[in-house]
Amino acid sequence: MTAEELRRGYGRLFDQIDTDSDGAIVRSDLEQMANSLAHTFGQTASTPKARDVRDHYSRTWELLCEDLGVDAGGEIAREEFGEAMANLSTQDGFLAHVRAVAAAEFALADPDDDGVLAKEDFVRLIEAFGPSGEDAKAAFTRLDRDGDGRIRREEYASARQEYLTSGDPDAPGRWLFGAPQ
Repeated sequence: MTAEELRRGYGRLFDQIDTDSDGAIVRSDLEQMANSLAHTFGQTASTPKARDVRDHYSRTWELLCEDLGVDAGGEIAREEFGEAMANLSTQDGFLAHVRAVAAAEFALADPDDDGVLAKEDFVRLIEAFGPSGEDAKAAFTRLDRDGDGRIRREEYASARQEYLTSGDPDAPGRWLFGAPQ
């Protein structure tokens, strides 16, 4: 996968975060995304799992702003977001943060807290980010690396990281939000 293809993947991620589709992301876009995700799983914004997702998304915003030298009250354009993601995705500390974000999202989607998602829960999680049900089902098939019909927390965290870093278009994580563009 070329740098250009990775950039397109970052663009897809930008579109998910830009909840009002105004061409820029601000802190409130991430807050809205967290609240929407919580609502998808029948949680209010004040539940511990929802707060955990919101706190991790807030930290993501801070890391993006720090990388770009942007005030936390400002906005980030698509191109700037891509530059920040390309830079941050090479840093171990940021990748650890990505895995923590994934763990928080996973916990919100895990109805019985057993560390695995059934296909229907995984599909709901991915659909909440914007991909179609068909794309989410295709992602499930690719991410279920051990073929047991469930996605484990670690499989999801690995996919989140692969989405940002993998140079292989066939890597399961590159399919997390639909076929690589």
